[in-house]
Amino acid sequence: MPTFKSKLEVKAWAVLKKHFPSVKYEPDVIEYIQPIKSRKYNPDFRMAKNVYIEAKGKLDLATRQKMVWFKECNPEVTIIFIHIAYQFLEIQKRCQFICACSI
Repeated sequence: MPTFKSKLEVKAWAVLKKHFPSVKYEPDVIEYIQPIKSRKYNPDFRMAKNVYIEAKGKLDLATRQKMVWFKECNPEVTIIFIHIAYQFLEIQKRCQFICACSI
């Protein structure tokens, strides 16, 4: 079993692995550009090509800003958030959130 960074990731892994056996934990590092600085982002779970799930306990302003920069640099990539309230949120351009479903 992979080494997780939070209890939420452990719980997400258990559910995702049960329903999606091919899910991978942090398999890819994807570059994005923060103004004035080049950064890299390592999404928690890869579900399919260019589709990732990120388990986040708190979706704070810094995280939302990072996702705006990331999405501007990687429009073909979909990031789905598992929020502490166990809701799936899909990041769209300009950080508009759409609730996809609840677990």
